[in-house]
Amino acid sequence: IYNGRTTPLDLSTCDVNLYSNGGLVATPYTALTGTLAAGDVFVLCHGGAGAVLLPFCDLPLGPSGGALAFNGNDAIELVCGGVTMDVIGQIGLDPGTRWGSPPTSTLDTTLRRSCSIVVGDGNGADAFTPASEWSGLPTDTFAGLGTRGCP
Repeated sequence: IYNGRTTPLDLSTCDVNLYSNGGLVATPYTALTGTLAAGDVFVLCHGGAGAVLLPFCDLPLGPSGGALAFNGNDAIELVCGGVTMDVIGQIGLDPGTRWGSPPTSTLDTTLRRSCSIVVGDGNGADAFTPASEWSGLPTDTFAGLGTRGCP
């Protein structure tokens, strides 16, 4: 989660919601805590993340993974203060195995937000095409994780 604002973000007002297999009801969700400084990045990780990834995690979720227990065809929503800030996927749609196609898909790919995107997708009902906002990298590409990495 990148805070592109000029002020800190109170993460206690934020939840990460999972919409499984085209569902319209979020389950489970993960409540966040703490404060994210302006220009900083907050990294959530599945509880089963490997030893290489865990040092990057600001919040490793338990063994179930909470809202990060998805497999490439589930929508994930970031909501802060009751406002949808960003969505990966399309809420209410099951795309089959993934959104997009290699090398920019939500299945077995590392997605990194393109530098030209400065505001998240606040509309979870619109079509999701990963290549329009994301760059696809090989699975388990961790270089640059935890930084925005844009000029």
